[in-house]
Amino acid sequence: EDRLGEANVLKAMGDLLMRVDDLAGARASYEKALPIFREIEARLGEANVLQAMGDLLMRVDDLAGARASYEKALPIFREIEARLGEANVLQSLGNLFLAEGDPEAAFASYREGLRIHAEIGNLLGVAGSYGYLGRAAKSAGDHARAILLTEEAIVIYRRITDAWSEGIVLSWQGESFFALENGVAGLAAMWQAREMMRASENPQARQLDALFAQFAEQGEEAKQLLNELNGKAEEIRQRSIEAVKAAIESQAGEQES
Repeated sequence: EDRLGEANVLKAMGDLLMRVDDLAGARASYEKALPIFREIEARLGEANVLQAMGDLLMRVDDLAGARASYEKALPIFREIEARLGEANVLQSLGNLFLAEGDPEAAFASYREGLRIHAEIGNLLGVAGSYGYLGRAAKSAGDHARAILLTEEAIVIYRRITDAWSEGIVLSWQGESFFALENGVAGLAAMWQAREMMRASENPQARQLDALFAQFAEQGEEAKQLLNELNGKAEEIRQRSIEAVKAAIESQAGEQES
């Protein structure tokens, strides 16, 4: 009897059901897989299910349940030296802390996950960590830092051609530009976010379609700006990022003197 194979199939079924938003079905699969992994002492499988359960509980806003699941998974990953799993749980814990309204704790967890992803050479994890660090900085109101951190993620997502993730992080960066009252750069980032979302068939592209349609109704000047974005969005965005860098460096210099 192949108990490990049975547990792996149940875990895979749970993951598939998660992707199609059948959360009840996914939970049932995970709850069947977990005791089998424990029975045969398959520690990696056990930890992977615990993390997946935590992610599922986050989806249904059971933050206490998610925390309990992540906190069971993390020491197992560390015990068996599964560094990718450890880094991924740290990222998930960061998401939990952010949902709980603690961006400082989220930042620390993301940063530790980033360190591990970098050490094991996982570019996707590095990009994700930078993106989440930017989101944590944005939540804390540090929009200048959020812009620079999200840019680190965007550069890597372009390198590994992950249009879906690039589009999402560009939209986060655009929100920070708007918060800094740089509406032109915000629109440039959102313009590029929409391009990436369309390319990856992300349904969020429709929300940005509505945003730009609404903006175009403001008159000829708005329409001219949108025409300019069509060819110069990247140039506008990069120029604004350099301005943010210069402002941060200037502020740092003033604090040292």
